[in-house]
Amino acid sequence: MGHLTLREALVSDRLDAFVREQQDDGAEFVTGSDLERGLALLITQRRSLAAQGLERRDWRKPPLSPPRF
Repeated sequence: MGHLTLREALVSDRLDAFVREQQDDGAEFVTGSDLERGLALLITQRRSLAAQGLERRDWRKPPLSPPRF
């Protein structure tokens, strides 16, 4: 897979993948960088979803099971 641009990430709803890719590539977190903008957008998106009760589950993590008594 090629490098994902911020614009492509926004269009395809893959901001989390963009931020992860930027971090993996060693992108510097500087004011005005694509990494900073992507991370800010991702945080805003997740806060908005959480406020609406629609937060997405990270499918890489197994769901929490209820305690057994």
